[in-house]
Amino acid sequence: MSLGPLAIKNSFQYLLIQSGAARPKLGDGSAINWSYGIADGSSNVATGTYTNVVGGLSNTASGGYSFIGGGYANTVSVNNGVVAGGGYNTVSGNASAIVGGVFNDANASFCFVGAGYDNGASGSYSSVVGGSNNGASGSYSSVVGGGNNKVTGTASFIGGGELNGVYGDNSSIVGGSSHTASGAASFIGGGISNVANGDYSAIVGGVFNDIDSSATYSSILGGLRSIISSGHSGATVISDGQNRDHTSKGPNTCSLDFASGVYLRLPAFTGSSSQAGNSGELKISGAFLYIATGSNLWGRMPISTF
Repeated sequence: MSLGPLAIKNSFQYLLIQSGAARPKLGDGSAINWSYGIADGSSNVATGTYTNVVGGLSNTASGGYSFIGGGYANTVSVNNGVVAGGGYNTVSGNASAIVGGVFNDANASFCFVGAGYDNGASGSYSSVVGGSNNGASGSYSSVVGGGNNKVTGTASFIGGGELNGVYGDNSSIVGGSSHTASGAASFIGGGISNVANGDYSAIVGGVFNDIDSSATYSSILGGLRSIISSGHSGATVISDGQNRDHTSKGPNTCSLDFASGVYLRLPAFTGSSSQAGNSGELKISGAFLYIATGSNLWGRMPISTF
């Protein structure tokens, strides 16, 4: 079956592809330069080797083996870069990609921006999936979404939320607002305005909780205004939601701070004083509280009424 000629616009003139021809020719009969090409659109420029701009307006692909699918005012200036669409997106890191959105930048090698507004992936192998004004400048770092989130630590992560900052290496904030994780390998789950400055520290949630930078391997479960003080490494604070400070008591301590009390359900003590038990274990029976003072050794103290 014979097909009529098919015209495809190149950066300088039309390509005339005639069915059955051994090799397509330009409209003037000269050989085609396949180094670059523009399929459609307006004011697009493709100057890199084996580079293509499919469509859109005022897009520029100057890196070798690069690609722009469409959109407007997008730029790929490095080899193996891709902008699928959107507007005013810039890929200047080798082998990096932007899917869409507006005013996004992929400035380092092997990084990725999905979409959104004014997001930047500037660390090698970093990524920003979406949201607005998010930045991933640490190598191997990632921001999934949200707004105004920044990751500068290597191999660190922000899931979402807003105004969060991860500055420690191998650290993460899952979500919430106005958190800071600057300790190495630190973690914040959620909440508002929590600060994990100690290395290997964790705050699960809550509001206005704070771990000092010298308090390594420490944790706060949640609550309001829980504080692990300077030098209190290995400390844990579990507190209520009263609007007051709930402070740690020293290194390697666990502070339970609840205004209405802490309730413990203890197992019953039965048998002899040499029954199986581990040091510090508690049991209760009748008018006595039993405490294991060593392996399989028990003492007891009376519980008096008043």
